[in-house]
Amino acid sequence: MSKEESDADKTRLMFSGLLGVSIVAVVQIVGRTELDFPLLVSLYSFAVAIPFLAALVWIIMVTETVPGGNAWYYGFLAAIGSLGSLFGIGAIFWHFSKAIGAVFVVCSLLGVCVFIAFTGRVERAKISGDA
Repeated sequence: MSKEESDADKTRLMFSGLLGVSIVAVVQIVGRTELDFPLLVSLYSFAVAIPFLAALVWIIMVTETVPGGNAWYYGFLAAIGSLGSLFGIGAIFWHFSKAIGAVFVVCSLLGVCVFIAFTGRVERAKISGDA
């Protein structure tokens, strides 16, 4: 297995996991008789995330056999699908407690900042030839 195939497998696994978590959360929420505002936010977020994540997983599967799959829509689907799933999970935490929701938001923002810093460092290393 080449490095590109291994990377595609890891990426597909990651987005498939987010898709699965989103679907399971929706199934659990839909069974409730009353939905408060955080659960409605969660359902709307998952309603956005699930189609984008599903499309992304399909694209990853197709691009394993057809070259040229890293088009603009790949990043768009990844960002919207991931953020939708993240918002949905955050809203579920918010449903349980505003404090728990706040902790989740702060930690999520910290994680995004670390990710941005890391990818910037990797890109600078590629440009300077250290990677």
